[in-house]
Amino acid sequence: VFPSGSAGRAWAEEKKKELTGFYNAAVGAGLKVTFMMDIIVLPEMIAELEPDILDKAGKMDICSSTMKKVLDCMFDEMFSEFPQISGIYIRYGETYVGDRYLTPFHRGNNPILGDALTYHRFLIQYLTDKVCEEYNREIYYRTWGFGDFQYDPDLYLEVSNAIPEHRNLYFCIKHTQGDF
Repeated sequence: VFPSGSAGRAWAEEKKKELTGFYNAAVGAGLKVTFMMDIIVLPEMIAELEPDILDKAGKMDICSSTMKKVLDCMFDEMFSEFPQISGIYIRYGETYVGDRYLTPFHRGNNPILGDALTYHRFLIQYLTDKVCEEYNREIYYRTWGFGDFQYDPDLYLEVSNAIPEHRNLYFCIKHTQGDF
């Protein structure tokens, strides 16, 4: 994704060094390492290498079988490179990419591209299986806005009741009149 000698590789290697330092310091202080992750933000090159992850509108589609393979590789590498990680705070909706947000080689979009029930169930179940179960890490799934299920109790229960309880899966809600 980031060829040797490229500006993207230099950026990734510097970011890895910076994160390793932060994570090691946290572990050394006896803290858990949990970070916020925009779902879905990926290196731009992935869309060029795997165009099947894009829908007809050019958005990355989490329900595509190719995207599942990409996400599997991403999480496998993430936990291999950063074994200090104890959990991920998942946020979705708007994404912050580009130089302004210190992600100059990335693209992103809201992963909920269609029916909220279908997409939330898919994403939460995927994260539970991959992160909570396979890697025994915590997922904090933050909900908010976009006709989201937090504002519709029936939809919220349809989504949450379809996902088996897991000791590492938590729901949290961002209230848009303030924050958490």
